[in-house]
Amino acid sequence: MKQVVPKELGGGEEPAFTKVDGTFGPGMQRAVERVQAAKKKLVTGVVDVDTWGLLMGAVPWPNHYDRLINVPAGFEGHGYTVASGDHDRTGITWGLIGFTLVQYDTATGNYNVGPLSAVLRRVYRNQRATFDAAFGEIYSKELAAALKLDKPAPPASTPALAQALHEFARPLSAAGGHRLLPQWQSAFETLGSSADVQQIQRDVADELYFRPAMALAKTFGDDYQMACERTQLFFLDVCINNGSLKPNEEADARKRIQKIIDVDPNALVADKLVAIAEAMVVSRKSYANDIRERKGTMAHGAGTVHGIFYRLDGWGIDLSEPGQAGGIPPLSHAAVHLNPEGREPLALAAAASALDLAEAPATPFLATGRFPEKTGFDLLVGKTTRAVSMQGLATVGYPLINSKNEEIHEAVQMAFRGKVAILAISGQQVQSNLPGGKEDVIVLQKNKKTYVGLCLKRNDQLLVIRQRERGSGIDESSVDVTGIRKSLSACQLVFLYTSLGVPQDKQRGSAPRWREWIKATGADPVILGWYGAIRPPSDDAGKTVADRILARLKALEPAADFTTLCAKYGDKLVELWGQACHDAFAGGKQKYLWYEQFLAGPALPMSGAAAIDRSGQAWVANPRYKNTPGEPAMVRGK
Repeated sequence: MKQVVPKELGGGEEPAFTKVDGTFGPGMQRAVERVQAAKKKLVTGVVDVDTWGLLMGAVPWPNHYDRLINVPAGFEGHGYTVASGDHDRTGITWGLIGFTLVQYDTATGNYNVGPLSAVLRRVYRNQRATFDAAFGEIYSKELAAALKLDKPAPPASTPALAQALHEFARPLSAAGGHRLLPQWQSAFETLGSSADVQQIQRDVADELYFRPAMALAKTFGDDYQMACERTQLFFLDVCINNGSLKPNEEADARKRIQKIIDVDPNALVADKLVAIAEAMVVSRKSYANDIRERKGTMAHGAGTVHGIFYRLDGWGIDLSEPGQAGGIPPLSHAAVHLNPEGREPLALAAAASALDLAEAPATPFLATGRFPEKTGFDLLVGKTTRAVSMQGLATVGYPLINSKNEEIHEAVQMAFRGKVAILAISGQQVQSNLPGGKEDVIVLQKNKKTYVGLCLKRNDQLLVIRQRERGSGIDESSVDVTGIRKSLSACQLVFLYTSLGVPQDKQRGSAPRWREWIKATGADPVILGWYGAIRPPSDDAGKTVADRILARLKALEPAADFTTLCAKYGDKLVELWGQACHDAFAGGKQKYLWYEQFLAGPALPMSGAAAIDRSGQAWVANPRYKNTPGEPAMVRGK
């Protein structure tokens, strides 16, 4: 279906989709965002059933089977028609999910008969004319004789039969084994182009893999509160790629999951799926990298498989968490900030732990090399927080950010999986040179000639950007992370640790734009931050604020959870913020972060504690607080 959208620069219209990349890459994501914007829908770049309707009109949303099977089929890259040879000792691999003629057992050194025999037997029985037309008289007879297709029933699967099939198939491979000889390659392509043969492939995949996988997914889903599409997709890939779980693997996986649940009853599905993958790695060490690539991608919703980056929400996979007790989704605190060792992020993590926000331990991901040091990322290992630092991206030697830096996308997505209750952004406010106007930019890390940050564009895109000086010009490049927006629908608090945050006098401030962007998801967050040109807080003085305000919130009703506290006491958050900031800053070196005054020394403008409540009203610190009885900590802004 042709989609026309307004041009991003200048007037007129243009097609939204100019190139289909087959893996839902950056080009496809941006096209989806532009269609969502043109249709006045929430811009996320994510394909769900509603977005599918915008894109495809009357074409029905793919059914459950199709959406799940298409992902491992994409990993294999065969489609219905492409065949490959004996490069991995499978004899012939062909069809939707890469049906193999034989399978080699590294433990025993024996071959086993693969599912391709079952597919070809069914085609031979039900679509004989198509079979003969595709292979021709000679090759049809050769293939039928080797697979004994003319027999009334398939022969018993034995190592001897599998070895014979492998010996038959080996000479059919071209040099290197990645393709068959041209005549055989063409024959399989012709056979796979038949709609009836494609349906047979789907039927066999359903019987051999899909149904057993759904049974496994239901068992684990019911037992460990992980029933969702990612769990179903995970086990589908286990059945297709690994032949199901071995008994010892299942026992080990259950122990690992239970250990996670014992520590955190609300542990996320991704952690449980990674535990199953690690149990498989123990008994399949030679396939460890492949298991972690494929299963990690399905667990986290994004990742690289066979050198190609996949975003599963672009493939129509629902990445949401299953509901917790009472139907309340798990909540978490997520942050994007300067440094995982900074006092404020750590203070916020410690304070969040007292509010029972869902935990997502970072240690397992680091241990498996998902975010090696060279990427410039780190995940904060806190009790109940996920935070990604982009400090390394600002270093001189790091390559220029571009659309192929999938690890950036993956890092941010991992930090924002699930439902985010508290969002913290820490950095210096500047303006971007990207085309389209002066967007709000939060700089997360900066050195002499380079900065890395977030850019919230007027068209609702959220970009990770890097700008650096090169010679006489400035390079600025970006990676689109707009997809995290969907995680903010339960957001209650936003800590905006930036300069020029909340509006005051003629200072525009970025907080209203961030609140508007989040509020469109259905959330109604309170924004807590500062106004003025100072970037708070300064770690030099050892002062933190997040722990103070969350402790005050908890004290209002110690037995209540975070969602309840925000629902009942949301109107008090602004005043609690003022009290916390006064306690931290009014009496010390950072007193300019309490109420407006010029910072001694450098000629810097006024700055002070500020907030935006749920009605959109701006508030600023009251300098009379604690000096005059009955004065509130915060008063309405100008």
